[in-house]
Amino acid sequence: MTKEEAIQRIIDMDEEALEDLFFNEEFEELEEFLGDKDFMQKAMEKYPFAYNYITSDLSSNEELCLYFLRNCDDSLASNFEYIPSVLWNNSEFMSKIVKEFLASKGLSSYRFADVKEEYFDGFDFDEEHPEYKLREAWGNNSNWRCRKCGGDLYTDPNDKSLHATCSDCDW
Repeated sequence: MTKEEAIQRIIDMDEEALEDLFFNEEFEELEEFLGDKDFMQKAMEKYPFAYNYITSDLSSNEELCLYFLRNCDDSLASNFEYIPSVLWNNSEFMSKIVKEFLASKGLSSYRFADVKEEYFDGFDFDEEHPEYKLREAWGNNSNWRCRKCGGDLYTDPNDKSLHATCSDCDW
């Protein structure tokens, strides 16, 4: 099957069939295309959570991640868990997400007080640099682990690079 045929197959499927295809992981024929940006973008047009199945070589693709965040839900915040760790460490990317979210709510500056409770329940924000506090809150989440030893990760809110440090091995 060529890439064009695989994309056409995605186009021809209805959303429910596509969801079943990815959810049941019965996509042997299409598996080779999970590393292709065009194929994944087409799949996400109909079933945004196809993003879960992108291969590691695409996991740090900012364009695909932003496409997913913009299209899968009304709230970027509810989908932050799908941002790969390599992008969490990219301060420009995180700043872009925060600013885009605020713009989508009609806020021209960092006015998180207006949207914090409704969209970011459980996250702690600094009004000047909300992406840092967001990163810190996520870094302390038990779902985000050190790739070296499995320990909890944390960030220093004063570290503008958003570098996460392991609490166990200091990696």
